Amino acid sequence: MVVSKTRSIHELLTLGVFEIPWYQRYYDWEKKHATRLLEDTWTAVQDGEPCYFLGSVMLTKRAGDTSGRIEIIDGQQRLITLSIILSVLGRYFSGDNICRGGVERDLVERRALRLLYDLKDNHSHQFSDASSGRFSSMLRIHAPEEYRLHYKNIVIGQELKEKTKLLDANKTIDQFFHEGRRTDSDLERYFHFITNCVEISCLTIPEEMNPNKIFETINSRGKPLAAIDLIRNYLYSYFNHSEEERQDVHRKIENMRRNVIDNNSRYAGRFDEYARCYFQCRYGFIHKEQLYEKVREKIEEDIFDDSGEDAEIQRARDLIDDLTDPICTEVYKSIAFPEEGALCQAFTRDAGELRSGRDLPVLLHELARYKKVTFPVLFALLFHYCRLPQSDSQKHRVAVRHLRKMIIQFNAYVMRVSFIVAKFETSRFEEPFSRLASKIFRSRNTRSLNMMAFLKKFESEHSDYQVINDAQFISRMKWVTEKNSNKIKLFLSAIAGAQDLELHPQPHFQKELTLEHILPRSERFHAGWPRFGNAHQEYVDRYGNMTLLAGPHNTAGDYNRSFSNKKETFRSNPISLNRDLSRKHDWGPANINERQEKLAKMATQVWRFPK
Repeated sequence: MVVSKTRSIHELLTLGVFEIPWYQRYYDWEKKHATRLLEDTWTAVQDGEPCYFLGSVMLTKRAGDTSGRIEIIDGQQRLITLSIILSVLGRYFSGDNICRGGVERDLVERRALRLLYDLKDNHSHQFSDASSGRFSSMLRIHAPEEYRLHYKNIVIGQELKEKTKLLDANKTIDQFFHEGRRTDSDLERYFHFITNCVEISCLTIPEEMNPNKIFETINSRGKPLAAIDLIRNYLYSYFNHSEEERQDVHRKIENMRRNVIDNNSRYAGRFDEYARCYFQCRYGFIHKEQLYEKVREKIEEDIFDDSGEDAEIQRARDLIDDLTDPICTEVYKSIAFPEEGALCQAFTRDAGELRSGRDLPVLLHELARYKKVTFPVLFALLFHYCRLPQSDSQKHRVAVRHLRKMIIQFNAYVMRVSFIVAKFETSRFEEPFSRLASKIFRSRNTRSLNMMAFLKKFESEHSDYQVINDAQFISRMKWVTEKNSNKIKLFLSAIAGAQDLELHPQPHFQKELTLEHILPRSERFHAGWPRFGNAHQEYVDRYGNMTLLAGPHNTAGDYNRSFSNKKETFRSNPISLNRDLSRKHDWGPANINERQEKLAKMATQVWRFPK
């Protein structure tokens, strides 16, 4: 039977030594969560509240475990944060600090150490003893291995360089106490309130109940747990027969996580993105909000085997090996950060396109704007590239070139659509493109796949996305207005880069450029542009009215007052897009229409569909 009892923080922590199980999520409180806890409890002290209720924690002792440790099934985020608060306050009043008159400095320090470490009630230690490592193994809370050392160092106040959410929480708490002009007596009152008046409902789970299942149930409701953590916990359940094998599975998944996020907790969101990308390639479209439920359902279908439990466990092993395959994580990282890895360079070399300005990193960089739609397809294609046999160099090159052609076609379609629509509605693309990704991922021979056939079928079902035919694209593109400066810069810089390849390689080219509206946006300059009459706003955000400027240029004074004032800047600028502008005598609606149609035609050569 589950037993519930309300305890103060002091009563809870002195129950014994706690352990956060390896199947738990990572510490993920943001600055706002720590700040809210601090402000709420501080206000309770100032208002003279008798207590503050902090919710519930769920505890258990693992069956057969002789260590006596208490497992924290739910509530680690609050308990870890509270322990950091105790650590910061304890060090503030430590014997190493300056004397603080009127405050029971030693009492605060000893009580903080007693709650942070498994020490006797009448101990005489100081924080300097903890810093020297005399009882570092006696921490009350044993954090998961992934951040155990990091947590230990934060508790003793050691400076850390690695940026994590734990460190962010520690800084937030430290600043709250040190920068708030709070008196020592106020801080002492707060410490005693935290330890004696903050109450938590402790739910103790019988040893015979499965803590993994309880953890999953808790976190499938209420505050959502990251889907990958629930999936991870579900996969662990297949290995309850062997602690050693569960730990091995845990290490594999942890190594994969570190690889995906580059060992930086600030990029933790990548892990969920990778998981969804991988499982959509494996199973087809899965809605983000249903990731855990749908993946679990698919895994059960994958793993179920009539021949018995042993066969199911082996299938679970195979699935985990596939999910944690280093090739998969490297492919994902290459898609997300094409300029950082060696995979893109190897692909470009193997495709024999070393002189192309629109090599793989450029294509991936453009498609990253729409990653919900594009990442699964790109993942499936590049996964096949990594699996291509190398024994026959000629066949290998032919296969790589076919993959490259499909990526170019995919890029051309997505980018053309993005330019003609006011908003790229990912919801209309996700499901069919995920089905395509799954088909590619499962295919044994990508040479049999026809990207153009898929794109033409998709286009036939969506009349507003008909862009494969050059004439149709030009017809739509020549009237488009656009206010998204990043999209405009991408469009113009790709066209300029195709003309000035040696001077301006993509995608770094965009970062060095300034977007320039030829007819200025500000109404105060419109008097100097008489050919537009009262139609300035109709033309100012047209593609044909925009260009790019490289390097320093002077836009002060009368620069925007007339077209003639701008011509010298266009003439002296190295980007070839500006050469025609410098030859114009004036600038009006007809010039914008003519230039936009010309740009649309040039775009069909940049985002082309190779046969």
